[in-house]
Amino acid sequence: MFRYATLLLDELDSPSTTDITDLLNAPPADLNDMYERILLRLDLAYPKNRQMRKKILSWIAVAKRPLSINELAYACAVKDDETSFDPTKRVLATDRYLLDNCGPLIEILNDKVQYTHLSVKEFLLRKQDGFYLKHNEQYLLNEGEVHASRVARHV
Repeated sequence: MFRYATLLLDELDSPSTTDITDLLNAPPADLNDMYERILLRLDLAYPKNRQMRKKILSWIAVAKRPLSINELAYACAVKDDETSFDPTKRVLATDRYLLDNCGPLIEILNDKVQYTHLSVKEFLLRKQDGFYLKHNEQYLLNEGEVHASRVARHV
């Protein structure tokens, strides 16, 4: 409940076209609904970065330990079908870029990027057992598929 309240206060404090009264009269039903609203807001604010946002969130989900900003930046700079990679030809994600594009879902502590709460990972890794996002289905992650795509890239 504390997590929900914190996120609701953050949403109320975020610039939006939504009237504050409307948000207070129809708050998110639960934490999952809150996360979905956050993803929708991020998609509206940064629509061109949707694929990168999913890549960032998926790398964090499958990492065995928190990744450094540089590790995540390099991982996200590699295209899925790429067989060779020259980092001098890419602009790497910065800490500001990561935070702007993933909002209150991630945080950086001591140069390590992680979810702000375990419930974010649980939300993104929801099994397709009747749970469907209303607007952001592309963010649902299948942990096995994410692992397989990361392994295939490096074999």
